[in-house]
Amino acid sequence: MPYLWPHTKHQMAIPLLRALFLSLMVMAALPALAQQAPSNQGEAKALLVRAENHIQLANWPEALQLLSEAIIIDPNSAAAFSARAKLLARLGRNVEANADLKRATMLNPYAPHLVDEQARTKMLMADYKGAAMDLNRALQQFPDDTLLLTDRAIALTELGNIDGAIADYDALVARNPKNYVVRLQRAFLLLQAKRVDDAELDVQQAATLNPNSGIVRDVEGLVRMAQNRPADAIASFDAALQLNPELGMAYINRAAALKMTGDTMAALQDLDKGIAIEMDMANAFLNRAIARRALGDLKGASKDFIKAIQLSPESSVALYNQGLLRKQMGDRTQAMQDAEKAVELDPNSADAYNLRGSLYAIFNDFNRALQDLDRAIQLEPAHADAYHNRGTVHIFNHQQAQGCDDLRKAGDLDHKEAREKYKAFCSIRW
Repeated sequence: MPYLWPHTKHQMAIPLLRALFLSLMVMAALPALAQQAPSNQGEAKALLVRAENHIQLANWPEALQLLSEAIIIDPNSAAAFSARAKLLARLGRNVEANADLKRATMLNPYAPHLVDEQARTKMLMADYKGAAMDLNRALQQFPDDTLLLTDRAIALTELGNIDGAIADYDALVARNPKNYVVRLQRAFLLLQAKRVDDAELDVQQAATLNPNSGIVRDVEGLVRMAQNRPADAIASFDAALQLNPELGMAYINRAAALKMTGDTMAALQDLDKGIAIEMDMANAFLNRAIARRALGDLKGASKDFIKAIQLSPESSVALYNQGLLRKQMGDRTQAMQDAEKAVELDPNSADAYNLRGSLYAIFNDFNRALQDLDRAIQLEPAHADAYHNRGTVHIFNHQQAQGCDDLRKAGDLDHKEAREKYKAFCSIRW
């Protein structure tokens, strides 16, 4: 639960035809295998246990081999097909994973734990919509199943249905008010919904239930940041790290609080520590890139932006910030590509439109520049830099009155460069 300043994992690929061929081979062999040898459920279950142990140790080939052996021994084991599907999805072999999922469902379409495993597999494949649909159907049959409800809340969160996810966590809290983890999960979503007071109540309850939890203090710090209390937030993150020095999230979140106080160097040091623990967190690299840019380390910032986008290629915020850096470094063509992609990914980002509009102006495409800057101001009426950029375009487009009006508005919003331009072009002292 990192605090973002301004998850997608790399998956192994497999050619489609080869994956389909392998899946069909398994499916074709099942009837013959069922006739050749009697089902040995005990031995298959033992192999499943061994496979799970290897999965815990990240020994993927050994685990995959054991799961395949379990299927050969007991071709009617829905659990074995489901487990192998989940592992294949983790390895990026989605075609084979889907084939195993279908077989597991065919063998046992009514078991809630298998539906849940199938939904988790789909989430590994980033098919959150499919996972939510499966869980919806399962919950119609098993409305009291806590595991199904928990995973649906996760799927809805990934789909951006925050209100729906909160409703599921409401039900989970009602069933078990002493589960502090569920309260923390709900608190984090309540923060996203800007229900800060409700989030604070959940964190207080969680702290009462488990006063020695570093994660509780970490989420407490996020609440205090949302309340614009950075010093108190830092105290919470300090407490979290005293309880658990290996809590990488607390370093990353404390860095954001330090940045709020203006201590960018200390923030950078915390980000270094957090990234050493949480090495695949896109937002951590994004925040470090922003800190490095602020401190003048443009090459270091560029490397971190590239890493952040590799980890989360659909992040409009990361692409916008990389575009801003590239504009600063003079690479305007690449900056325009970043800005266009950022707008495409988030058509409601005033920052992305402002960046693209400023780049259109550099390329002397004033009409497109004004369209983008108008849109930025429409989305965020107090966007000082958008007024500054639009005022500059109007001035160079010989629209003095409109330009001076925009520069004055930007200056009123404390944009220093706009104030200087107003003095230079509008013949009036501020």
